[in-house]
Amino acid sequence: MIAPSQSPTPAGREAGQFSASAAAPTAQSGLVLMGALEAFHAEIQECHAAAEVLELAAQCLLKLGGFRAVAFLMNEPPDWDFQLRLCQPAAGRGEMQRRVNDSIRAGTFAWALRQSRFVPVPGTRPEHDGPTLLHRLGTRARTIGMFAAVGAAGADFALQAQAGWVAVILSSCSYAIENLRLRGEVQNHNTELQERVRQRTIELTEANELLSREIAGHRRSQEALAEETERLSVTLRCIGDGVITTDTAGHVLLLNPVAEQLTGWSQTEATGRPLAEIFAPLNAVRREPHIGFLEAALTRGAATDVSQNSLLTARDGRERVIAFKVSPLRQRAGQAIMGAVLVVRDITEHERLTAEARKYVQVESLGVLAGGIAHDFNNILTVIMGNVSLADENLPNRVAAAANLREAARAAQQARELTGQLLKFAKGGTPIKTAARLQETIRESARFGLHGSHIRPVFELPRDLWAVEVDNSQIHQVIHNLVINAVQAMPHGGYLRIHAVNRTVNGAENLALPPGNYVQISVADEGCGVSPEALPRIFDPYFTTKKSGNGLGLAMCDVIIRNHGGRITVTSELGKGTTFNIFLPATDKAPAAPASSERTATAARRGRILVLEDDDALQTLMAAMLLRLGYRADFVDRGEDAVRMFQTALQHGDPFDGAILDLTVPGSMGGREAIQRLRELRPDFPALVSSGSAHDPVIADFQQHGFCGAMTKPYTLEQFAEALGHLLPAGRA
Repeated sequence: MIAPSQSPTPAGREAGQFSASAAAPTAQSGLVLMGALEAFHAEIQECHAAAEVLELAAQCLLKLGGFRAVAFLMNEPPDWDFQLRLCQPAAGRGEMQRRVNDSIRAGTFAWALRQSRFVPVPGTRPEHDGPTLLHRLGTRARTIGMFAAVGAAGADFALQAQAGWVAVILSSCSYAIENLRLRGEVQNHNTELQERVRQRTIELTEANELLSREIAGHRRSQEALAEETERLSVTLRCIGDGVITTDTAGHVLLLNPVAEQLTGWSQTEATGRPLAEIFAPLNAVRREPHIGFLEAALTRGAATDVSQNSLLTARDGRERVIAFKVSPLRQRAGQAIMGAVLVVRDITEHERLTAEARKYVQVESLGVLAGGIAHDFNNILTVIMGNVSLADENLPNRVAAAANLREAARAAQQARELTGQLLKFAKGGTPIKTAARLQETIRESARFGLHGSHIRPVFELPRDLWAVEVDNSQIHQVIHNLVINAVQAMPHGGYLRIHAVNRTVNGAENLALPPGNYVQISVADEGCGVSPEALPRIFDPYFTTKKSGNGLGLAMCDVIIRNHGGRITVTSELGKGTTFNIFLPATDKAPAAPASSERTATAARRGRILVLEDDDALQTLMAAMLLRLGYRADFVDRGEDAVRMFQTALQHGDPFDGAILDLTVPGSMGGREAIQRLRELRPDFPALVSSGSAHDPVIADFQQHGFCGAMTKPYTLEQFAEALGHLLPAGRA
């Protein structure tokens, strides 16, 4: 509360404004006034409104005597224009308003607002009407109104004597009203604050409830995520394949235990490292790195299925044969890629069993063919023997004898080709690929497999069939095995339909093949068919539905086609037959021109040839052939001797023009090592590699080993001359 100012004494300055000669009140009247003031102060402290304070003040002032009427004009909102709020007695309200208006016009009202004392209003006649007095109502800081009073006629002495007490009452009244105003503002502020607190409490309660629900939902999500994580962790620990995940930058995030075994890296060591440091598979044939599979998953969202054989070298140097698949990892279907996942399978043991299977299937194939081959071979021998006997009888007739000998030579060539076919079915291993068109390979293999059977082949092999890059002998073996399978399925004969088409795979088909161009070969029989239960396992090693089979033939076909980057599929219906479809990648490489049936010219040539050959009989044969062709030849039976002779020839100014090097020389340096030494002495030195095995990798890829060409045994003089012609063209020799 704002305390009223200290009460001035009755003899103060304000009382002196009426008359300087006024007598002081008696002691008894002073005590009465003091009691009245104390009662007034006590009463206004209990007031709850300014009107109550004003009412008590008016009553107190009238009781002092000397006033005919008192009034209060309050400066309050909303008008702030000193409205007359209280006048006692009420009957004098009109007269009081008139006197106030007169004071306003005279400027006395405004002057009184700037004073702290009674200001008389001029123009009144105190002796007749009583004086009009104005006194500012307010605190030092704020004007809250104006007190107006009309004194009783002839009451100058009372006013002069009581002016100080009136000032005390008005001051107390002002501070009481101001305290009520401030109390009201505080109360309003408290009420407003309480309302704001209440509203905020409601908002916080609602927010707290919402947060509680969100926390509960988050807790449930965390529990569900923990359960899902545990299930995934158990699955990854128990799965038989290796699993590796990466982030979008290709850094490893996770390895399951199988992946740790395959790579040799632990989860802790691998985390954060680039995938290429942990997992760097190689092509099993070319031993070149597989590239682009991770970028395809992370940038294009493309999955890569590398089902053909690949090699993975573990951290400890151990090599494994693997198949792997890479897929993009997304938060949800169609959303942004968040990484990649690789699934790796160790197929080393599977490949070992498959390689072993090839050995058994060759024996089975040859056993099935024995009867038909014996019949055809006896026919060939009959032709040879008959033509030889005719030549003996017709010897004097040179023309007839020449014709007979030509027939004998033709039959011998057929016998050589038949032997060559047997050798094709006896071999296996990594494919040694050359570009070729498969029409003749398919026909030859099918007819060879159908010897002695009652089955008639129907071929549909277009002339514009795309070229493929294959190992011809292994494709012979695949077609032969499928034909033998058809022969066994049709013991009473029938038609075997074999056709080939050009096929473009765009990824929409469910073939598990990379998009591209393929040659599709179909072999369809009219046999008994395969049951739906057995069909999914038809390519498994050692799985068979035949009493006498060992279940290796179709498994070997599957491996061979996969080693060529292709795929073999099967469809079958019981009682109607089985169809095998082979897909081989097409190539842009031009196939080698077929060998001419005409005799190759063996015109004499020039040049000095270094020959590495350890077989005496072959040295004799090769010496005769080289002499017949016009070459000079020097023979050695050790690779070390070949290098020394080459160095000596260079020193004496009579260098060799070329060399024929046997690939394998027991107990000595062979052709592979010798050509490296020779090319150190002369980098452009041309040499042929010679071997009795057409399936050695050096023969198939001779250029990578430093040779200019290759010869396989046996060979004729024409083939020998053709190989030397490529080694030493006429202009060079």
